[in-house]
Amino acid sequence: EGGKIAVAGIKTFNEISIVDLEKKSVSDMAIGFNPKKLKFSNDSKKAFAITDFDIAIVDLETASLRSVPFSTDPLVTIQPLQVEVNSTGTYAFILPRDKSQVRAMDLATGTVTIILPDPKPAGIRLSPDDSIVLVTHPTTLSTFSQIQAAPPFTLTKLTVPGQISIDTFEFSPDGKKAVLFGASTNTELLSVYKTKEGT
Repeated sequence: EGGKIAVAGIKTFNEISIVDLEKKSVSDMAIGFNPKKLKFSNDSKKAFAITDFDIAIVDLETASLRSVPFSTDPLVTIQPLQVEVNSTGTYAFILPRDKSQVRAMDLATGTVTIILPDPKPAGIRLSPDDSIVLVTHPTTLSTFSQIQAAPPFTLTKLTVPGQISIDTFEFSPDGKKAVLFGASTNTELLSVYKTKEGT
């Protein structure tokens, strides 16, 4: 915040380094096994680190840590393939490995809503304005899905013209459009999805 604090990066198999740019000091924090991704909240007061088993929420003002596990059921193991955290730190969207679902997690309570896109999802991407999550299904031509990124997490299945296997998305900075990338089977084309209009 104001150039004072930055999470410098992943240091070891369970630590990150927190750098105070004003005091020119560095402190290390153990947050969980195998941290692999970091994101700041939009007010720069918190950092979110994705580990193998949970989301570590670091309060950068107090240097305190709170962890939200991917599963609270000891009989259910969730191995995340992708995790997207919104900019306010209220929700995370988890694509588990080897499961045909997307999990919307309330980071305040740990409550999980299971969303079932069909066919099996292969990738997720949260829009820059935190309004929607787009889901890829590259095994099914010309098909992708949209999840509203707030309760009740409404799921909509969508299609694009032509025969294209959609592999990933790239959002415009305002989140109003997304360019769809993929492998075309019989023609060259570029698909642009207008997120607000749903077309």
